[in-house]
Amino acid sequence: MCLSYQEYQKRNNIHTIVLGLPKHMNGDLGERAQISIDFKERLEKMMDVEVI
Repeated sequence: MCLSYQEYQKRNNIHTIVLGLPKHMNGDLGERAQISIDFKERLEKMMDVEVI
């Protein structure tokens, strides 16, 4: 059985998601950081949660 994001969120009472932000050793944001930022925005649109 495959649950939608909304069903999974409701079933598990999820209100906040903590998402890592990968940075280079010098603190700059690279391609992986941008992918994480884009993913954060998609999560916030798909689910009614705070993503930090």
